[in-house]
Amino acid sequence: MTGILIIVGLCVAFVGHLLVLNSAFKTSLGWGLASLFLPFGVFVYVAKHWDETRRAFLCWAGGFAVMLLAFALSPSRPRPEATADRKDERTVRVSSAAALPPREAEPQPVQYVPPPPEPLAPVAADDAATAPAAPKLQQVYIDRASKLYYRESCTRRPQTATRVAKSVALMQGYREARCD
Repeated sequence: MTGILIIVGLCVAFVGHLLVLNSAFKTSLGWGLASLFLPFGVFVYVAKHWDETRRAFLCWAGGFAVMLLAFALSPSRPRPEATADRKDERTVRVSSAAALPPREAEPQPVQYVPPPPEPLAPVAADDAATAPAAPKLQQVYIDRASKLYYRESCTRRPQTATRVAKSVALMQGYREARCD
């Protein structure tokens, strides 16, 4: 019942407000925008143009009165069934909390201590000699004009050649030049 009254009051108030805004925009664009965007612009417009807006404003106010009446008639207390359920929940919570043993002092959290690093075994002289050498990048000379690369051992390379890694020369599309 109260839900229907709220909806009816809202619809009547909405129609009344639209009628007031329509009248304000018919008067001038300034009054329409002021009524739409300024907080009390509608009330100033209704006060200045009471003869034109009396019916629309009373429709708007009547809709609000119906909504207020519906809110006043709505039950403010929860249903008795709901309160009985809540009381049961509260008593269960209290009784379960009362049955718990008293709390002991909480133990302090254990701090993590990393294990000590293991000592490295000394490297023997024989192991150092047999260890593989790190790979060395092969260097070449590139000629940008001819898109050719020359090995380092080649003596017949142009003076303008630039030294780069062979992998770079290959990635950039250089081809190997014959070296005699």
